[in-house]
Amino acid sequence: MVVTRLIAGEGRVLILCPASLRINWERKIHAVYPQAVVGIVGEDRHATLYGCDWVIANYERLGDLVRDPELVFEVMAINEAHYLKESKSTRPGARATPSCWQPAFPGATSSPAPRCSTGRSSCSPCCA
Repeated sequence: MVVTRLIAGEGRVLILCPASLRINWERKIHAVYPQAVVGIVGEDRHATLYGCDWVIANYERLGDLVRDPELVFEVMAINEAHYLKESKSTRPGARATPSCWQPAFPGATSSPAPRCSTGRSSCSPCCA
């Protein structure tokens, strides 16, 4: 998590994880960064996510973010990233994640993914 923040600098971080881990991620972020503004997709109003330093989304809710090209993320950390590699995954978000978001390097609990190869820094689809 600290590496993810260092890569993002002052930019917004997207944490993509299974739904059962969203609250756990929020707790971990506040343990390390007590002043962080954390939003959870589906629990907070979409408009409030613009003011968040960290946004946590589960795979099933990722589509809401993909449809909003104005909500920009500097880094996306993927927890349980193996779900994205499974072509027959039943998780809708796994199919919505752009193929250009590739992990920069593996991590113990997540994989930071910097801006996509096309230079876009949002989670909107940009690759065919």
